[in-house]
Amino acid sequence: MEEHLEEAEPITKTRLWVIEHFRILPTDKKYQDLTDLQAELLFLNFLKSPDESFYKKAYQKKIKEDALELPAEKLKEMGYNEEELKQINMELSQI
Repeated sequence: MEEHLEEAEPITKTRLWVIEHFRILPTDKKYQDLTDLQAELLFLNFLKSPDESFYKKAYQKKIKEDALELPAEKLKEMGYNEEELKQINMELSQI
C-alpha cells in the first residue's frame, strides 16, 4: 500500500492530505467540489502557517478571556455591589 502511495501523483497525495486533515469523506459534496488548485492552496497555506498548537492556544486563550468577562449587570441583579464586583474581577484576573 505504501509503495503505491510513494508512486502516486502529487495531487493525489494532496487530496489524501485534505481528506485526513479535514476529516472529510471523498463522497462529501464539499470535497468533490474542491478543485485541485484549491486543494494545493490549502496544503501550501498549512505548510506556511504556524503549527496547530498555536491555534489551539489562541482558541483556549479566547475561551478563558470570554469566561473572565462576567456579566456585571446580571451580578448586580443578584445583589453584588460595586466593591464585590471589583474583588471578583481581580480574583479572576489572577487565574
